[in-house]
Amino acid sequence: MPTSLKPVLSQNLIIETGLELVGETGVDGLSFRKLAERLGVTPMALYRHFDDKQALLTALLDAFITQADVLPKTQLPWDEWLVYVSEGMYQALLEEPSWLSVLGSIPMRQASFNVLDACLQILVDAGFTHEQTVKIFVGMLQCVFGAALTHSQLRANELMDGLDFHLFPAMQEALPAMLLLNQDSHLYFALIPMLEGLRRQLAEQTGNVTRLVR
Repeated sequence: MPTSLKPVLSQNLIIETGLELVGETGVDGLSFRKLAERLGVTPMALYRHFDDKQALLTALLDAFITQADVLPKTQLPWDEWLVYVSEGMYQALLEEPSWLSVLGSIPMRQASFNVLDACLQILVDAGFTHEQTVKIFVGMLQCVFGAALTHSQLRANELMDGLDFHLFPAMQEALPAMLLLNQDSHLYFALIPMLEGLRRQLAEQTGNVTRLVR
């Protein structure tokens, strides 16, 4: 009677399975033991491919960024380019918010460098200085990460549950406005004003006025 062959253990298989586990348990719930159980191998087998959990998380984050596929496939004006990239990052983090807690502790790899390099180049081509491009990219990341963190922590419906309005009168008054916020509002609240300021700055530097579609 034929038996099914177990897939050969490889880095790609480990990463694919690791991302599945992150989706189920979050980054904090990932361990070599759980991953090994899912793959049907011993934890020591994983160490032949990754030295430690940090190395594993580095590979998983790189794969996560690659799968997010945030770079535009067509030519866009620089401001629309940054909106597109920001939206892609933001949506990916909304789907897998557990990455937010570890982003600052995991080294950047190829996928991160691809996004960074493409964004810096589009900004240089638009007329910004190299120093400005770095600051703009950092500002964009702050908008995206801050919006994703706010969305995950500040849900009006959850805030209402068990809330004693007598203790928090200002929150009670603001609650209707909070209920009107959708997930995109968190991102655009900071991103669009930043881009509008950059457009004015660029116009002063180059004499060219750019537009923003939103």
